Amino acid sequence: MHRFLSSCPKITWPLLAILLACALPAGAVDFNVSSADELQAALNAAAANASDNEIVLESGTYAGDFFFRPLSDTRLIIRGAAENIARPVISDGHIGFIVVGLSVDIEMTDLIFEGADFDFPRDSLQSLTLTSVDMIDTGIPHLKVDGAVRLERVKMPLSVNIWGNKGYDETHPNASLTILNSTISLYYQDPVEYGAGIVDIGGALSITDSQILLAGKFGVVGTQHFPFSFYAGVIFLEGNSLQVKNPTLFELSPEEVKLAETLQMFGSRYAPFQRFEVTNNKLLGSTKLRIYHPDLLATGNTCDQGTLALDPEGREGSSGASVISGNKNCRLEISAEHMIVESNESMCVTPESDQHPVDDPVDGSYCVDLAMYGTAKVRNNTFSELEISGTGDLTVENNIIWSAEAEASVMLDSFPDWAVLSNNIINGYTGYWNTVSDNLIVDPEFFDVANGDFHVTMGSPAINAGLNTAVTDPEATDLDGNPRILNDTVDIGAYERSTTALHPADSNGDGSISLDEFNAYNEAWRENVTWPAAPSQIPVDFVTRAGYLLQKGGSYHNIGVGKPATWVPADEHAVDE
Repeated sequence: MHRFLSSCPKITWPLLAILLACALPAGAVDFNVSSADELQAALNAAAANASDNEIVLESGTYAGDFFFRPLSDTRLIIRGAAENIARPVISDGHIGFIVVGLSVDIEMTDLIFEGADFDFPRDSLQSLTLTSVDMIDTGIPHLKVDGAVRLERVKMPLSVNIWGNKGYDETHPNASLTILNSTISLYYQDPVEYGAGIVDIGGALSITDSQILLAGKFGVVGTQHFPFSFYAGVIFLEGNSLQVKNPTLFELSPEEVKLAETLQMFGSRYAPFQRFEVTNNKLLGSTKLRIYHPDLLATGNTCDQGTLALDPEGREGSSGASVISGNKNCRLEISAEHMIVESNESMCVTPESDQHPVDDPVDGSYCVDLAMYGTAKVRNNTFSELEISGTGDLTVENNIIWSAEAEASVMLDSFPDWAVLSNNIINGYTGYWNTVSDNLIVDPEFFDVANGDFHVTMGSPAINAGLNTAVTDPEATDLDGNPRILNDTVDIGAYERSTTALHPADSNGDGSISLDEFNAYNEAWRENVTWPAAPSQIPVDFVTRAGYLLQKGGSYHNIGVGKPATWVPADEHAVDE
């Protein structure tokens, strides 16, 4: 790599004017820099030629104001040198990409920005890629992009407007936002100029294995307070943690505070219907994730006190059913034309509580609130309470819906075309049902309510008491990932009682934890090494359970409840034996 093309005479940085006068041939131009002056000179040279440019920074601190003003369409790469021990730091200044009426692609890799403000082009940025970039105590970059934005291994604040359309009359289906393995703090900017917290993406939104924090000033127009909102043709969320963190709010009522804690995602106003996928995410605190789209797959998500909500926003034309499956500890607010709700656990009010959900401080609603206007199948869930309204065909079967302190745990507040309540464990119901059959009003015998383990004990009336006809997929699994049908008959509730799983530290599968096995498992946890047996990312309580079993002699058995409490020493029995 060299400072300038070899076809030009050898030029030192102070002789920039000579460089600009040199006729540069077409093709990529590489610059290698080691000082702030050299960096700005390279930016100036890159802006003046008609080539793609790559600027490579050696380790060190680059302080000052830097600007890039290209004269033609271009692609600019700024990255740290591959041989660097430490990433270069760009600090204490302003970073400006000033582009008017051009098409520009920008890539930045292996850099740290500290105490610097950003000014990205808002009309001509075709694509932006940031990889292994940290922004510390910086201004909030505001992005307005017609093409693709990709953020990978990035820690940064971000203004919310990444547009995939010019105004509201021209779609850009190639506009997309991809976030991978990153920590992003999302902020509202001036709602009058920027649209009050709306991210409009003509193509796809994909956020994977990242931490998303709603962390900034919430936009206000008059007295209207806006939650954070995405519009996209396709939405894919997987393996993320989503949280409202220390928002700077105005004088808000309690209802407005709840609104400000909401992350909303809408189907694009331009794109055709495609399924939104929201899988294996964590909603921290009281964060609400609301999806305005009639065709949703939401599975494997967990919550603290958060809410997973689906609302089709009145859009018609969806041919599929929204599937809400395998979610744990999330409040569910579902309004959809067609829905399948199965193998979820949502226990907002425990059997030991005297607090009715209407008085619940989180949002004043029932733990699970379903509004239907087509078909709804609710099966093999474990809920504390269920409220249903709307029209169409409704089937509720094989569920545990139990809240001992409430007079009724199932409330039907409307008159569907057909409603079936069959083969559930409940403590009462209200409303008009066409068919009510084989329901049990009996304690389901949860294992450990105080610690949030709603597996059932071996004497539970839920075991082998379900309807196999409700299990339409032969490959279906329960909320633990076990086969949905064991011992020929499905259990009632979200969990199938299984006593076969071995502790993942038991590498040889002999039903005993040896010292070598514990040491290997413990070392993998300490080093954050992926483990071959699930869960691949080792939880600390699995390690302490393995140590406890080793301390008790090593031999253990499985009592069929929640992990890791399900593995007990061989001479210890389940609580109801």
